[in-house]
Amino acid sequence: MTKSLLRRVPLGLTPLVLCVVLWQLFGSPDSVIYPRPGDWLAELYRLNDDGDLLPALAGTLRAFAIGLVIAGVVGLVGGILLGGTPFMETILSIEIEFLRVLPSPVIIPFVVLAMGYNMTMKITVASLAAVWPILLGVAAARRSLSGALADLGGSLRLGTVRRFMAISLPSVMPAFIVGLRVAAPVTLVVTLLVELLTGVPGLGHLIALAQASFNAALTFGLVALAGVLGWLVNNLAAKAEHRLLRRHGLNRHADAAM
Repeated sequence: MTKSLLRRVPLGLTPLVLCVVLWQLFGSPDSVIYPRPGDWLAELYRLNDDGDLLPALAGTLRAFAIGLVIAGVVGLVGGILLGGTPFMETILSIEIEFLRVLPSPVIIPFVVLAMGYNMTMKITVASLAAVWPILLGVAAARRSLSGALADLGGSLRLGTVRRFMAISLPSVMPAFIVGLRVAAPVTLVVTLLVELLTGVPGLGHLIALAQASFNAALTFGLVALAGVLGWLVNNLAAKAEHRLLRRHGLNRHADAAM
């Protein structure tokens, strides 16, 4: 059973696990700035016993999930419209390039002014940051759709909805899946960043509070928890991408993604 468990542990985590173990064994128990990992866990348990950890974690995951769904829907529909309408792409190209390169921290003050310090603001900033890999990927896939295939709907006298479902949507799904996989960790990182900078409830806000109170053990513990959460999101997104691409018959791309 132990061998089976070890096989499931990614080999890339070995150096990190080794560093944590050595830190625990040889770290100073009296260090205020560099507390041992055991002290991190103790502070996390205390925070959980106080009833603060799980609600904050739930708030972060809720904003992450909603933001990713919004980015996915907007990126899919917007990318199909953008890639299928050369005139729209021409008139919006400068605006898209300008908004795409804006760092997320720059957007936060404007969204706060418009919406205030709340969950809606957090979701909006996260979805704005995550929409670009989906939108641009889908637009490129729709743009590369052959003219013969694009005209097939007209030849078959398909309506707008049926043409979208039968031709446009299947043709851009691989690009959408890849874009969603790229957007997932971006959404989580930006969600934590918004909480860290604005004080909106969540895991990032707890990190800011721990840092402000000079609680190094809790700060290390929360940052480690955020890292584990990010690794899980990225790993699950990669596995979902692999399976969905295989379902669409793109085994070679799926294996390369893994």
